[in-house]
Amino acid sequence: MTFRNTFSKLQIVLILSLLFVQTRLYGQILDATFVPTHRYISFAGFAYPSAPLAIQTDGKIIINNEPQGIVRLNQDASIDPSWNSATLNASGVPVVSCAALQSDNKVVIAGSFSGGGAAFVGNDWLLRLNSNGTIDPSFANVLTDAPIETEIYAIAIQSDNKILVGGRLATYTPTPKTNLVRLLSNGSVDTSFVTDEIGGVVWNIHLLSDGKILIAGDFTWVGNYSCRGGYCRLNPDGTFDTSFETISIFLPLERAKSFAIQPDGKILITTTMSRIIRLNSDGTTDASYKHGITENTVNSLIVQADGKIIVGGSFSFYSIYGSGINLSTPLHMMRLQSDGTLDTTFGISGRGFDSEVTNLNLLPDGKILALGYFDKYDNITRNAN
Repeated sequence: MTFRNTFSKLQIVLILSLLFVQTRLYGQILDATFVPTHRYISFAGFAYPSAPLAIQTDGKIIINNEPQGIVRLNQDASIDPSWNSATLNASGVPVVSCAALQSDNKVVIAGSFSGGGAAFVGNDWLLRLNSNGTIDPSFANVLTDAPIETEIYAIAIQSDNKILVGGRLATYTPTPKTNLVRLLSNGSVDTSFVTDEIGGVVWNIHLLSDGKILIAGDFTWVGNYSCRGGYCRLNPDGTFDTSFETISIFLPLERAKSFAIQPDGKILITTTMSRIIRLNSDGTTDASYKHGITENTVNSLIVQADGKIIVGGSFSFYSIYGSGINLSTPLHMMRLQSDGTLDTTFGISGRGFDSEVTNLNLLPDGKILALGYFDKYDNITRNAN
């Protein structure tokens, strides 16, 4: 089973089960000033998983909401009335699958909605919102009507406001592409970005400071190059970066899920087999890192300014891979030292969230925004009732 299939089934489970909540923490102390007033987003009376679409430099959070579609939250989690919530679907509740914030605070979004000149691709639409939440009519409609299995899973905005779009992309007008395309700032296809065929879906895009691009997905080759582990690095023009090693310690069916970059440029990767792996900046395996594994899902990780690593998911223990020693962790969220060992000063073993953490984000003030299926943190209720 691919990671994407697993993720889709996870979404269905969430629709039928627990509510969405959000909590903000400093270290391991709940931030009492952050009080959610909504659940994001409900669908036909059931809960639907959500993650922040974008976090602005002022700490405001752009996120899914029902029935408006997308709202902006103030730093205390109240809804920002200055944001003009766009109704993206007249016939049902819009669901945004991914989004990215431009430097001018415009937001490019993809998901299940229509209207406003949105570009259609298979199951997904693509459009841009202005900084006040209204739909930007200047964003070009260049996507073609594609096979129903076509979906958009990742969006990343470059410093020049060019837009990388990844997923299962069969066609893209006027230039056919396979799973990764770059758009100009007006939404038209950037024909100077030329990628080799990617042998599977792209579900994560991470931009590096030198303009190079990390991608992860369910693939093992790009053009004529092998990519064991489902990840590789591209040059700024889209060509395959042959200086980046792609033969790593990944197991045969293991795929990369997401990336985080430490201050020294080393690359942390979460995998479909619940491992946390670190590579050197050239892609070689970092032998100095204590590669770890949990007993269940690792969903998200972020790197603090001091290089320590916050990890969210569904787990209660952590083990250095191959050690055979399981260390009890705070429930569903832990912190690692920069070398991969468990930071025992963060949280309390056996306590924490009462259910899974799906997404972590580092706010401009250093606080941690955590989202998931939980009602409580350290037995303190945060359920947006």
